[in-house]
Amino acid sequence: MKLKTNKNCPVIDFQCVICNGRAIEFPEVAEFMQDNFDNYSVSDELHGSNFLWLDEQKCLLKDKTLYSQYEGVINRIYGMEIFKEKTLQYAILSQCKKHYPTEFSFHPSCYTLMRDVDLLQEDIEKSGYERTYICKPSIGACGEGMIIFNNIEDLPKTKEDHAFAIQHYIVNPLLYKNKKFDFRIFVIVQGVSPMRGYISFDTGYMKICAEDYDKNDLTNPFSNITNRGQNKLHPSFTPGPKEGEEDENAFYNKQSITKVWEMLKEDYFDGNCEDPDAKIDEIKQKIKDIANSLLRAFRSSIEVEQTELMQMEDNQELNDRICNTLGLDIMLDEDFNPWLIETNRNPDMGLDNIQLNPDGTEERWLCQINANISYSLTNEIARMLIGKEESKEFVKCYDSSDPDSEDSKFLYERVFQIFKKISGTTLDKTISSDDFTTFLTTSPLDIEPSLISTLSLPPHLTLQALFNTLDQLSSNLDTDIFKLLSKIEP
Repeated sequence: MKLKTNKNCPVIDFQCVICNGRAIEFPEVAEFMQDNFDNYSVSDELHGSNFLWLDEQKCLLKDKTLYSQYEGVINRIYGMEIFKEKTLQYAILSQCKKHYPTEFSFHPSCYTLMRDVDLLQEDIEKSGYERTYICKPSIGACGEGMIIFNNIEDLPKTKEDHAFAIQHYIVNPLLYKNKKFDFRIFVIVQGVSPMRGYISFDTGYMKICAEDYDKNDLTNPFSNITNRGQNKLHPSFTPGPKEGEEDENAFYNKQSITKVWEMLKEDYFDGNCEDPDAKIDEIKQKIKDIANSLLRAFRSSIEVEQTELMQMEDNQELNDRICNTLGLDIMLDEDFNPWLIETNRNPDMGLDNIQLNPDGTEERWLCQINANISYSLTNEIARMLIGKEESKEFVKCYDSSDPDSEDSKFLYERVFQIFKKISGTTLDKTISSDDFTTFLTTSPLDIEPSLISTLSLPPHLTLQALFNTLDQLSSNLDTDIFKLLSKIEP
């Protein structure tokens, strides 16, 4: 199938040599670029290339010299491993939502099993068993193991503290042809300290359930769970057309992101509001704000995670050469409010449509949507990080170095400064509780040791645990965390 590139995203006008030797899962992306565009070529060697393509962050652990020795662009930021576990991802967003309820209202309320089982039970009882929840394995993909429930007895039994993530279920989703859907938006993240984010509303795709949505039937996975891994099991699932079989009137369970904007205009806004385009732009701006808040919430945690390989403050030249693509799964409710369902640190970059045959075999063919996504992401990363040019398609949604961003006043960044102070000259992934206690007792706050002993501190604190500890301490002192930080900040 001939790639139909976005006319607003022309191919770069300089040479990009992609080192593909470390790519195991998706080596076809680089090969696809070489086969379709003269300005791209592929090499198995690091030497002579200017773009290192890796499948995932753990590739960097297998060869820890890559960051220090490779001089080109690297498409993975190790610190993005912070998104690996949904429970941790949701916990950080919940911490932020508690203190910035309006800014982080885009994230459904959530719980971690088994740690928050009592809070979950309390929430269920307060709702009179009317509220619906969705349970997801903390580490999982493709919709596997998801459960929709409203009674805690329906949950899987586990003794682990972080085995499952629970979210309030969006029971009033916006529908496309009577079917539930969500869509994936891509964000290119450059660097860690500083960090910049770029978002596109032309690169992405829409995931549509195989059966019509019925709010009175939440047990049917084919009408409630949008993931491809679940819906491909349905006999009517059709991921997309084969070459030569394109039909504008046919229904496909995967559509380009542009279909979302077309659907909103044609099915919902035309004739119902004065300016449909302005209404769509308003939704896009809300999604852009979500991406901004997401990166703001996680930037410091990503820098701490990154310390497993290197200290970013000592490597500013490298900082601007590393990047990572995030996949944001967005759902709209019937009031057109966007909700962030989850964030993917390694979004699928496969080029094929996959359809399950009745005999259990899989049929594959090139997906035009996937090909365009791979083209746009690869081409625009090369344009921005190698060519030092402004992107033709992605727009900036976050910049931690922007003096107008006021990131330094953001709660997580303020806690991070305390974490760094206690860490000392070298930033570590944890700090000792003894060092934290010493920090508190020598701070201007003049806290009684007996009060510190009530905090039940573990031997070591992560950044997230420090946040929770300071939050608990502020509650014990009958003050808010903002006032507490103003007294103890370095």
